[in-house]
Amino acid sequence: MGLESELRKEIKKWTERIEKELEKVKTEDKRFLANIRAYVKDSKYFLEKNDLIRSFEAIIWAWAWLEIGREVGVVKNAPGQGMKSVNVPSLSKASGKSYL
Repeated sequence: MGLESELRKEIKKWTERIEKELEKVKTEDKRFLANIRAYVKDSKYFLEKNDLIRSFEAIIWAWAWLEIGREVGVVKNAPGQGMKSVNVPSLSKASGKSYL
């Protein structure tokens, strides 16, 4: 699998995961979730434009905002939803290869 196809696969995987996570969370600060969703939207836009680096970067930022929100208590899981923190690896760690 080449770098481009591997990066595309990772972007899609992490996009699907964050969309599922966002269905389970709640917050009083709607701006926080709006920011996360904006990064997800940006990632999809860049993916459509075949700008894989920016797409990957945007989805990683979305995850960072979600994890930071959980860490500081701004974002919580809705009642009945278990708290699941996801460690988002870099592409080189995920594949065991270094591309940098």
